[in-house]
Amino acid sequence: MYIQKEVSTMEMLPIKKWGNSNGLRLPKYIMEYLGIHTEDKVKIIQEE
Repeated sequence: MYIQKEVSTMEMLPIKKWGNSNGLRLPKYIMEYLGIHTEDKVKIIQEE
């Protein structure tokens, strides 16, 4: 399954330390809007 959606409002989310790694926590409303769930895989693309 491939779902491509963009969040239309700019949301600044901090990258936080999570054990020996870093993590990005998504608010519930963004998860619901995008239709994604815990353990889903997502692809992050940097655009300039």
